[in-house]
Amino acid sequence: MSSEVVTEECIGWAARDSTGVLSPYKFSRRAVGDDDVYIKITHCGVCYADVIWTRNYHHDSKYPVVPGHEIAGIVTKVGSNVDRFDVGDHVGVGTYVNSCRDCEYCNDRAEVNCVKGSVFTFNGVDVDGTITKGGYSSYIVVHERYCFVIPKNYPLASAAPLLCAGITVYSPMIRHKMNQPGKSLGVIGLGGLGHMAVKFGKAFGLNVTILSSSISKKEEALSLLGADKFVLSSDQEQMKASAKSLDFIIDTASGDHPFDPYMSLLKTYGVFVLVGFPSVIKFSPANLNIGMKTFSGSVTGGTKDIQEMIDFCAAKEIFPNIEVIPIEYANEAIERVFLHFSLTFMDFASTFKFLTHPTEVGCGFVLLGGYSPILGLLFIFLFSYKILRSRSSAHDLLEFRFGLEGSKFETLGNETLKSIYGVKKKGLDEGMEEKEKDENIEDEVLDVMMLRKLVKIERQRYHAACAEIEKERVAASSAAAETMAMILRLQSEKSSIGIQANQFRRMAEQKQDYDQEVIEELRWVIMQHESHKSLLEDQLGIYTEKLSEYMSDDEIDQLEGVDACRGFLNFSVECDTIDASLETDLQTL
Repeated sequence: MSSEVVTEECIGWAARDSTGVLSPYKFSRRAVGDDDVYIKITHCGVCYADVIWTRNYHHDSKYPVVPGHEIAGIVTKVGSNVDRFDVGDHVGVGTYVNSCRDCEYCNDRAEVNCVKGSVFTFNGVDVDGTITKGGYSSYIVVHERYCFVIPKNYPLASAAPLLCAGITVYSPMIRHKMNQPGKSLGVIGLGGLGHMAVKFGKAFGLNVTILSSSISKKEEALSLLGADKFVLSSDQEQMKASAKSLDFIIDTASGDHPFDPYMSLLKTYGVFVLVGFPSVIKFSPANLNIGMKTFSGSVTGGTKDIQEMIDFCAAKEIFPNIEVIPIEYANEAIERVFLHFSLTFMDFASTFKFLTHPTEVGCGFVLLGGYSPILGLLFIFLFSYKILRSRSSAHDLLEFRFGLEGSKFETLGNETLKSIYGVKKKGLDEGMEEKEKDENIEDEVLDVMMLRKLVKIERQRYHAACAEIEKERVAASSAAAETMAMILRLQSEKSSIGIQANQFRRMAEQKQDYDQEVIEELRWVIMQHESHKSLLEDQLGIYTEKLSEYMSDDEIDQLEGVDACRGFLNFSVECDTIDASLETDLQTL
């Protein structure tokens, strides 16, 4: 794999230290190798892993860190050996971008378990020794093996979280055969992982129960996500009533929590899968052994499972619940994830176009302030704060210098005091200048006080505006929840109508086929009747000729009786008699 450095710069957002604060950052990606694809990034999911490594929680961050491993975008270049992708394809990149490709797990398309270790999408060390940079950037170059096809009818924004949150729950669900309709699934935690487990469970035909310690999640679980049951885990009566009711449990919670109460909810042979990362796991062995239960852990998945999951979501129209925000709010998004507020995603398309033109930065900021009065107030506040800090710093520096000089005077003794007296004597003529300086300082102090009052007023207005925005956000969230519930109902009705339409279509096709068969049978009967009629007419002609040889004209006229139908029947009988008599006469002759 080529490690050649491209001349084109990549624009990203990076953390420079353990504060985790992100800011624009220019760096270079490797050139597109023979097996590589060049992906223009349009969206990238915000994951808790971004918090971990930008803030150095594991003490192994390699700064500057460009986070992001839930990447979705469009292919703009391909290497000469690439046969799975073409320019314009929609693709995704997940939590790793390389592996040895030679061990038993890589050969089984389970590269996440590579014996030599898979290379993380960001903050990882690639095979050429370079530090990987993630999806908070304008583009990425990746080996085609670690790219995944996203159907063009599936939104790129929705595809991004599937590549970490989605596969983290999908992979163990498939591995432990949770795709059995009619079985029961319990989901602990209702964040990014939990809500995807619910969606997959419903798509698999499972009866899904949400296990949560927060009663506020009940409405979201039942109405928005369509879960079959909600159990408040802090309510002992509800937990007892649900004992031995679940075939499977997926635990997505990362905070420390007891396991025994949840293990008691499993049926015999039940499976408990842990995908969260609590600091400690404690439960009674009896809860595991009695009932022959299984306790399993899991992380993400291999390339085979990831592509299968994306195709499944596209076919079943499974979409994560997301919020799309501009990249400029990346720091806020990461903080929200850290505080467990919500799962957030970023839109890069317009932002990186803006960042690649440095001359537009100032104009862009002004337009942003003009667009939003709140941001304009925030700009005024920050500008004023900067002025105050600069003056305060100068004042502190001045005091610091005076302090040093004072200590100097105290240590130098009488000679220094004499020099001070001489300076004062020489400075009598400069008294007016010092007085003017004092007046200027007083004016500056008044200016600072006025500025502080203005800042205080603007701060109050800012907080009031933030409160209004929060109210609007809550109202918008409620409206979004209602809209999503309506969409889900409409999708369900659409699916039901589609099923009925298909049934009616099949019934109509079956009726048409049956009518066609009846028509063909009637045609065959008519043909047989016509053939039989023709045969009878021929026989009648023969018998008439024979009768004319043995009977007179009067007898023949009598046989052509008044009742044509009865005559025909009698004629048929008489023909048999005549035929027999003819045979007798011939024998006599």
